Amino acid sequence: MQRHFLTILVTLAVVLVVAILYVSIEIFNSGNGVAQEIGQDQTRQLTDVPALLSITPSIAATATSEFIIHSVASEETLFDIGLQYGITPSILIEMNNITDPELLQVGQQLKVPVTVTPIPTATPVPAEPQRGIGSTQDSIILIPTPTLAAALESTPTPTPPLPEPPANAPTTINGISRTDIALMSTEVLANGREIFNQGRQMGRNPRAFSILGDSVVGPPFFQAYDRGGYDLGAYGYLEGVIQHFSGSFGRESISLRAGLHSWTAFDPVWADKHQCLPNEGPLPCELRNNNPSLLIIRLGSNDVGVPDYYESQMRRILEYTIENRVIPILGTKADRNEGSNINNEIVRRLATEFQIPLWDFDLVANTIDERGLDTDGIHLNAEGMFYQNISALVVLDRLWREVTYAPRIS
Repeated sequence: MQRHFLTILVTLAVVLVVAILYVSIEIFNSGNGVAQEIGQDQTRQLTDVPALLSITPSIAATATSEFIIHSVASEETLFDIGLQYGITPSILIEMNNITDPELLQVGQQLKVPVTVTPIPTATPVPAEPQRGIGSTQDSIILIPTPTLAAALESTPTPTPPLPEPPANAPTTINGISRTDIALMSTEVLANGREIFNQGRQMGRNPRAFSILGDSVVGPPFFQAYDRGGYDLGAYGYLEGVIQHFSGSFGRESISLRAGLHSWTAFDPVWADKHQCLPNEGPLPCELRNNNPSLLIIRLGSNDVGVPDYYESQMRRILEYTIENRVIPILGTKADRNEGSNINNEIVRRLATEFQIPLWDFDLVANTIDERGLDTDGIHLNAEGMFYQNISALVVLDRLWREVTYAPRIS
């Protein structure tokens, strides 16, 4: 009896164990199926997301609504313009609806994006998901594989050394030191670099300058350096800066007008109606159209009898120029049309106060017969024009070598 009872117990135990094993296997298989489905969904998500992150966006998707206006210069191509702003010609073509890139017109206004569209890569590279430090299976950080454009952007391009002027290059003009003509202290150079770097970050053209002035610095001032047929003589080393700013010498700035005063630089009446916006003065119009990194300022021959007002308006000009991240270059003049040298004294004082470059042509004019002036006592004769050009080139050359050539981006 006892043996039969034990047999029944053993049989029940075996049945119970088998039943438990069967139920466990079913639960495991069912759970594993759910896990597989979840794993597949996660796999799809992880493979889909990196692909979206890695594919280079199209131009239309990344083009910004903010833009600046570039005015096409003589013989300028879309490739040249693209180099200035670090973008491809295709971006300019699409943004400006250009049908024939070969038919650009001088003065044509082109939109240039402020935020540069990335250069498309050849093929999208899927990103590999990587775990962050201290991460768990539920915390996955997706790190996209860098694109070619990003790699190029992160790799600094070494700046080749700038050739020094030859040992026999003149260090003076008619006995006046180049450093006195192009007056720039250590503080001025540091301030210039800061303005230039900020200008580059907002898209200023490092190879362009503009002129704010009257007819004394109007054509033919600087024109020959773009048109050819000039002779630098002993100052041949200045050819480098001429090539660097090629296109700016022959271009007539919108802010260059006969009879211009310091107080009419912002007056819309003096602006070119074909190139300027309503209620836009010559200076704002010029900076918008040419997008320069430097502005040569030569005013004062027409500002007669009002030195205090002249100074206040020159301050306004300097403040506006610097606020727009353009380096102002203040120039002195040869004439004494105001009956004294008060306007030149104001210019020198403002250059020191604002810590900006001074082009002191007045010093050179003192070494020339009749101060290089023509019969009207205001405009320059041929000799005066030659020395005005050379002295201005000396200033541009020093700025190019010490400020704009190897910018120190902070």
